[in-house]
Amino acid sequence: MLLTPHLYLQSKKIFGLNKELYLYRTNENSITKTAKLSDIDDVSYGYNLLKDKIETSKLRRILYLRVIKHYFSILLNIPIRGEVKLAQEKIAVSLNLNIIFLRCIYFIYEVVFKFKKKFKG
Repeated sequence: MLLTPHLYLQSKKIFGLNKELYLYRTNENSITKTAKLSDIDDVSYGYNLLKDKIETSKLRRILYLRVIKHYFSILLNIPIRGEVKLAQEKIAVSLNLNIIFLRCIYFIYEVVFKFKKKFKG
């Protein structure tokens, strides 16, 4: 999460290719599919480090939305259900959001995610 945006910010020129050059293989039991509460601290650290380096409000908004998506991904992948509320509280503090608002938004996100997953393929 931290390396790629940092490289973009340090680049003088960036070129894009409209071609798939890599393939992701996923394993539902892998370590990347199991989130920990400390992942929230890692994302918060990266976000706080990057947001001060970004000069335009448009890029800050994009980073903010990516961080929220990453946080929700962590929430969806926390294996211990009882830790979700604690994780939500940490995220609310990190983003300076009202906890009730965050829980409502997360509930909608979770429902949409489960719906998409159910009807995928």
